[in-house]
Amino acid sequence: DNISAGTAKLTLQGAGTYTGEATQTFTIAPASASEWTVAFASHELLITDGPAEVEVVSVVDGNNNALDDDDYMLLYSGNREQEGTLTATLVPTLSNYTGTVSEAFSVRACEISPANATIIGENHDYSKDGKEHYFKYGAEASHRKVTVPGRRPVTVQDYTVAHVQPMPGP
Repeated sequence: DNISAGTAKLTLQGAGTYTGEATQTFTIAPASASEWTVAFASHELLITDGPAEVEVVSVVDGNNNALDDDDYMLLYSGNREQEGTLTATLVPTLSNYTGTVSEAFSVRACEISPANATIIGENHDYSKDGKEHYFKYGAEASHRKVTVPGRRPVTVQDYTVAHVQPMPGP
């Protein structure tokens, strides 16, 4: 096919006043993955619903050919479940490419704060409306609900109640 990396063959056959055949083999070297242009959705990853995931938007090789998701593997170096730095490495799965492409990412936990969370309990709540609301003493975890807009449901394992006061009386 003379487009894949490896040994290729070219055969010329005479036509018209030319006769015979000439064959020549040659090597097609694999292209370097270091020439890939990779676009990522973000370089700041959030631990929201399991380990942080890198989202590859597009990969284009040095000849401006778009690669499909199955043309490379995505490997991680670092802990995807703790805050810090994570390195993602794209490894070609096609023999037409050699080498790898690596990129560093910042990993942080999804923040739960009064600015972006609503906590609802039995007869009491805390909200971002600027008013003071409190959990009453003994508010059971099963009676609390915490949500963060745009994120998965927050479970009781995702937070602790750091300040508990009685509800203000009527």
